[in-house]
Amino acid sequence: MTRGRLPSDQRAPKPGTYVKDFYLERMLGEGTFGVVYLARKQEAPQQEVALKLLKSWAVPPHAEESLVKRFELEYHTGQISSPNLVQTLEMGEWEGTPFFTMEYCPKGDLRQLILKKMPFLRAETVALDILKGLNTLHHFGKIHRDLKPENVLFDDAGKAKLTDFGIAGHLNIQLTVVNSETQRPEQIFGSYAYMAPEQASPRHRSQTLLPTIDIFNYGVICFELFSGGSYPFGSWNTTEDIAAYRARAAKGDMSDLSTYCPDLPSQWVSLITRALQPDARQRFQHTDEMLAFLGQLPKSAPKKGYPNALIVRNGEEFRRCYPLPPNQRSRIHRLGRAESDVVNDLAIKETLTQTISRRHATLEYHHEQKQWFIRDGQWDASTAKWRLSKNGTFLNGIKVGKTGKRLQTGDIVSLGQTTLEAIYSPVKQ
Repeated sequence: MTRGRLPSDQRAPKPGTYVKDFYLERMLGEGTFGVVYLARKQEAPQQEVALKLLKSWAVPPHAEESLVKRFELEYHTGQISSPNLVQTLEMGEWEGTPFFTMEYCPKGDLRQLILKKMPFLRAETVALDILKGLNTLHHFGKIHRDLKPENVLFDDAGKAKLTDFGIAGHLNIQLTVVNSETQRPEQIFGSYAYMAPEQASPRHRSQTLLPTIDIFNYGVICFELFSGGSYPFGSWNTTEDIAAYRARAAKGDMSDLSTYCPDLPSQWVSLITRALQPDARQRFQHTDEMLAFLGQLPKSAPKKGYPNALIVRNGEEFRRCYPLPPNQRSRIHRLGRAESDVVNDLAIKETLTQTISRRHATLEYHHEQKQWFIRDGQWDASTAKWRLSKNGTFLNGIKVGKTGKRLQTGDIVSLGQTTLEAIYSPVKQ
């Protein structure tokens, strides 16, 4: 053990005890970074909730601060209103360790149902529920990164809801988890079956920050769901199968779904096949496209006015609002990581990672059109050249070049792991 830390079974509270005002009835599950209990609050004993406690002791000391911030971000993500996302309720601390409560979903997770080979209509309903939950996350600029059957829960009514918003997924990218006994790196065996090729072996960090990661994960889940438990790229029984399975996934060597489900509508076969393309550029680029493909995309409300602010939807400054006043003298706004030696009009705080370049992007306001345009990179006066960002700038999941794209209300701008939504507010910013 390192630094005198206790094993998790000695640090986690036992069922039958209290965490603050919550009585722990039984453990519901335990993962690498958290343990979840069925709990009741003293003041409302009739209401069952799920209480998730962060296992901050399970990571090296240098990673603890990042883990806590991700945990807080998961809590905020769970407050996004959606019938297909597990809602978080309140946050607290127990003996220096953060926890939060969330709605309890009593009908288990998708793993428990997937092997039963559900009737098509039920399986389709579940698949659509998952896709709608994913779509809501993406519209708020959030990528799940760890979508798998264990993270799909069912409420009393049998509705599928997504949970576990990105703790493991973010850390698999940013952090090597070290076993406290052996000091050797570890990964979660089960997650490998769902990882996109670029997620398992990223050539460039920006590849792991896009909705196409979740879209591949979703394709694997749908293949399992409609086939009754089979994986799309062959057998998966032991750790020895990992290398061969990943190699087939990287080549797009997918099993024939019709073999398992001959009556599956061609629309679903096409959607799953495209979602599982090894080249992320060949997949659907956003869940809006997928819902539209299935005829499920609702009519969106008309956008009101040009955006006059950017609000942080995912990042260290969650909910911070950056105003974009179009009437100021300069029509140029430079975006980049907050550093003392760099001047940016929108200086984005990023202390835990360095996915945002110091000079990342440029916003330009065109007075005649009353519109903002966003371009990747900034002009470097010292070299008299346009310098692109390190990880790219993305608008609604699509890479923006130095020529730029128009920015509209509701658009999501991704700078590394930070995402901002372009908003319009009649209230003075």
